[in-house]
Amino acid sequence: LLLIAVTSSSALLLARLAPGDMTSQLGPFASREEVEDTRAPFNLDRSPASQWWLWLGLAARFDFGNSFLYNRPVGPLVVRAAANTALLGIVSLITATAVGLSLGIFTGARSGPLAMFVRGISLVCVSLPPLVTSLALVFLAARTGWFPAGGMLSSTASDPGWLTWTID
Repeated sequence: LLLIAVTSSSALLLARLAPGDMTSQLGPFASREEVEDTRAPFNLDRSPASQWWLWLGLAARFDFGNSFLYNRPVGPLVVRAAANTALLGIVSLITATAVGLSLGIFTGARSGPLAMFVRGISLVCVSLPPLVTSLALVFLAARTGWFPAGGMLSSTASDPGWLTWTID
């Protein structure tokens, strides 16, 4: 609970400290009424404390409101992102297990320059911080097109449900 409180408070504080808000996307020629009409449904006209308490009450009921960018409820978008994350985690776990076991058996059963090279590469890969490794893999995916770097599952219907998903 403390982690949720600190993370949500930090996100709200950082969003408030950033210049502009989502109404900046309306453009420089938007009237004051348009800006206020856009801010009101998202409660941006309230104080940060009341925004946080309102968010907390709605989040406790799993009501995350509507997305300004997609103009649809946030809940199905979160479910879709969670499905992508789960798929990525499962594929990563299977790949890491298969490669790790294969290389472990190879280096355990052999000695020589090739086995030492594999051990050295393994040591370097384990020693790299996860952020560096993930950025390198995203770069590789974007440059080669081997993996989807900008999203994986998408909805084919207006209602993003589990049965209507296809792979891009």
